[in-house]
Amino acid sequence: MGKGSLVVRATAFNGALPVSGATVNIFDTENNLLHTLTTDESGLTARVELSAPPIETQFNPSLPVRPYSQYIVEISAPGYQKTVVNGVQIYDRMPSELPVDMRPGRSSQINEYNIGPNTLEMQSTRQDIPPRNMVTSQNQDVPQKNKNMGARRNGSSKYMGTAKCICVLQNMGLPRDMSLSQDIGLSRDMDATQNIVGIAPRIHREVFIPTHITVHLGVPASNARNVTVPFVDYIKNVASSEIFPDWPYNSLRANIHAIISLALNRVFTEWYRGKGYNFDITNSTQYDQYFVEGRNIFESISVIADAIFNTYVIKPPGIEPYYTEYCSGSYVTCPGMKQWGTVTLADQGLNYLQILRYYYGQSIYITSTNNIRTPFESFPGNLTIGSSGQDVALIQAMIARIRQNYPRIPALTVDGQYGSQTVAAIREFQSIFGLALTGTVDRRTWYQISNTYAAVMRLAELGSEGHQPPMIPSPPPVPPSPPSPPSEYFNYTVVAGDTLWLLAQRFGTTVEAIMSLNGLTSSNLNIGQVLRIPGTTSSGYFNYTVAAGDTLWLLAQRFGTTVEAIMSLNGLTSSNLSIGQVLRIPSGTTTVPRPPFPGILRLGSSGNNVTILQQNLNRIAAANSAIPRITVDGSFGPATQNAVIAFQRYYGLTPDGIVGSLTWNRLMQLEV
Repeated sequence: MGKGSLVVRATAFNGALPVSGATVNIFDTENNLLHTLTTDESGLTARVELSAPPIETQFNPSLPVRPYSQYIVEISAPGYQKTVVNGVQIYDRMPSELPVDMRPGRSSQINEYNIGPNTLEMQSTRQDIPPRNMVTSQNQDVPQKNKNMGARRNGSSKYMGTAKCICVLQNMGLPRDMSLSQDIGLSRDMDATQNIVGIAPRIHREVFIPTHITVHLGVPASNARNVTVPFVDYIKNVASSEIFPDWPYNSLRANIHAIISLALNRVFTEWYRGKGYNFDITNSTQYDQYFVEGRNIFESISVIADAIFNTYVIKPPGIEPYYTEYCSGSYVTCPGMKQWGTVTLADQGLNYLQILRYYYGQSIYITSTNNIRTPFESFPGNLTIGSSGQDVALIQAMIARIRQNYPRIPALTVDGQYGSQTVAAIREFQSIFGLALTGTVDRRTWYQISNTYAAVMRLAELGSEGHQPPMIPSPPPVPPSPPSPPSEYFNYTVVAGDTLWLLAQRFGTTVEAIMSLNGLTSSNLNIGQVLRIPGTTSSGYFNYTVAAGDTLWLLAQRFGTTVEAIMSLNGLTSSNLSIGQVLRIPSGTTTVPRPPFPGILRLGSSGNNVTILQQNLNRIAAANSAIPRITVDGSFGPATQNAVIAFQRYYGLTPDGIVGSLTWNRLMQLEV
């Protein structure tokens, strides 16, 4: 058996108040008491080790053995209800945290949570049944282009394919006098006027990261509870429920990017709220992704989610978060990403972006936004003749695209001015869709336009056309003078996730200036590439603008300095950072950043991460004769295994020849 670890964090009022002095009992599944702990003034217990199956069980898609152990955790404190969490999952060599929000009340009251199996297990027995809020057709021969509309699971289900196709017709708001065509993918004997309850999307004007997201704990039409949680906590929860935490770093990161983008697509299109639901997403894997209220979170997942929660996948020219459909790839197949396949690709040396492009196409990119705010309704208020601005331009752009499918709508100019052309187009749209003929965009008209636009653009399914924000014509800007070549610069080593645009934003320069200084003819970057960044270094520092996910520790690791040096140079008395804050970073110590833990490396592994491992083993071996030198060939063979065992034995680690996070981080941190 292996060993994992657990710490419990007890708070109240949604994390606002730590609960100190709480008693935490940990039991095995036979109700044997294993540990009794007490929370400190921060609401935290001591970290305890718990048995778990060996780490190798996480890498076999057939899952002959469940790759985690399960425990029962009880938390009680005076003035609070007792909380019981059943099925807390512990993986080998993986630290985890169980956040518990205590509810005020009598201790005799019990608040209970049940953590279900990981979806990689569930998919072996999941039933392919139509969601209860959709209607199926007698015609099962749905054209491929109309399959898998609106749900991210079960691409093999003929019922799901047909139901989703009907949902799209309803989303488009078919007028009563419109005949059905073969091109839409339904038989002509279907009645388009029947009351089909679908899920219709609408459109926000810009992409933003919601501070919180509301999750419905069931399929859309079910009488289930809603829970509202911080967005980053939602991502950590879903990832901990969907994948195994000891998978390679690039596999984990690719999966987490997909989880984020799918959730943001639901928010951006207001997929559920457009039909009057009071939530953003469900926890049903038939529709969305798996969220488990009350579950524990794993460190490897938490670190990545904290760093990238404000990033998402896009497919230019669209600006919306891409609908990153995914499935296990073992028991269930789908057109999108295969979760088990990401492990194979990561083991072959692909990074997370290469993995995503393998499944979603070479034209996708990862972008980020610092626009983080409370979710809001997209309706801007009534728009009528004389209105102007971006909201008018948005509605004009949507009507112009809808007109391609509904040619009865007269042409109009997208200029941000609500004039007679716009009135005529809106009146015709209202006529087609049975709305009051006012020529004014009221709430009902706004959402009908938004719903129809999202449907014709297929924004909420794999293969979206892409949403582009309308541009209001303006006088051409005066071309800026070309920048003078910088007289000073500092070196920066590219890490995963970097782009020229992000570097320019962070260091207060331009993409053109970086490309010119480095003689670049392409914007493509490689991890480990050393770039010259324009900036003044004579004063011993350069300026850096804090981005979402940054911490002083991460910045110190990235730029080869220390937390203390950054705090001293900036006069900081606290480690708290704000997005957009400008920090001075000591420039004299900028070095190559240490590679992050890529996931378990063991006998039989191969690729770039094994090459990095071998190079660093030889780096240590050059100064320590107890470590044998090896050939750097990117293949984890017996010689590499022996060198790893020697390293582990010398530095007090478990000498098993497997490179986990402790071995990797110790190896990378050693200075010789």
